[in-house]
Amino acid sequence: MLYFVYGSLKTRVKKQVSIIIDSIFKDEEKNVVELDFNECDIFSLIEECNSFSLTSLSKVVVLYNSYFLSTERNKKKLSKDEKELLLNYFNNQNEDSTLIFVLDSSKVNNKDEIFKFILENGKVVEIKDIQKNEWPLYIETFFKKKNIRISKDALNELTSRINCDYDTFLNEIQKLLLYKNNDIALEDVKTIITKPLEENSFELVNNLLYGNKNKVLSIYQDFKVLNVQPVRLINLLTTSLSFLDKVYLLKKDGNGENDIIKILNANPFQVKIALRNLRNIEYKKIKKAFSDLYLLDYKIKHSEVDPIYAFELFLINF
Repeated sequence: MLYFVYGSLKTRVKKQVSIIIDSIFKDEEKNVVELDFNECDIFSLIEECNSFSLTSLSKVVVLYNSYFLSTERNKKKLSKDEKELLLNYFNNQNEDSTLIFVLDSSKVNNKDEIFKFILENGKVVEIKDIQKNEWPLYIETFFKKKNIRISKDALNELTSRINCDYDTFLNEIQKLLLYKNNDIALEDVKTIITKPLEENSFELVNNLLYGNKNKVLSIYQDFKVLNVQPVRLINLLTTSLSFLDKVYLLKKDGNGENDIIKILNANPFQVKIALRNLRNIEYKKIKKAFSDLYLLDYKIKHSEVDPIYAFELFLINF
C-alpha cells in the first residue's frame, strides 16, 4: 500500500502519519522503519521495502522530506533512473510493506508521475492549513472536546496571541491547561499566553514615538526575557514602522480606514491605532526612527558597537 501525507503544518502531518501506522498494526507490535530522503537514496528505500522482518509480517516504511513530490526548488530531487526504479517498485510492491511518503509542505507537484500513481492506486492525505477566519472555531472546538468552557473575550484574545501559528498554539495551550483546566477567562489568557513578537513590537513603536520611556523600557524587558536579540528587535521595529509608513501614504492618497484595512489585509485594530498615531505624531519622527535604526543595524553588524548597550541607548535617547 502507498500513502502520501503532506501539508505545511508539520505537527499535524506527523500526527496523521501516526494515525495511519496505528490503523495498520492495531494491537500488533509495530514494525516501522523511518528514513529521511536527505540522507538516503531510492535504492536504499526500495531495498528496505523489499526486506523481510523476523518479528512481524507487516512492515511500514516512512520516507520523510519527500521533496521530489513538491514544486519547491533547491531541494533534493530524483534522477530519471531513480524515478523509473521507484515506479517499477510501485508496479511490483511487496504486499507486506506499506510505504508512506511524507512532505512538510503544501507545494505539491500534482503533475508528477509518482504523485499521479499514488493518487490513483494509493491514498493521498492533504493536511490543510487552518485559515485565519477558522481559528476561533478551531480553538472553541478544541476546548469543547476537553469539556472546558472558554469565555468569548478569552477566545478572541487567545486567537490573537497565537497569531495563526499551529505550533505556537500547541505550545501555549499546554501552558494554559496546566494553569487552568476548567472555565478559562480573559485574565487567564493574558497571564499565561505570550503576546506575539509583532504585537509587542507594534506597542513598542507606539510608545517610542509618543516618548513614553517607562513603558518602552518595560516592553523591552519582556523581549529580553524571551531572549530576543537586538538585530531581531531592529527588524521587528522596522516592520512596525514600515506599516505606519504604508498607512500614512494610503491615507495621504485619500483612502479611508476600511479601504486601508482591505488594501493591506491588516488587523483593523492596528490600522485604527496607526491612524490615531499619525494624527498625533509628526511624520518626520517616523522617518527619524527609520534612519536611526538603519544606522544602528549597520554599526551592530559591523561590530562597531556592543549590540545590547547600543540598542538600549537608542531606546533611552530617542
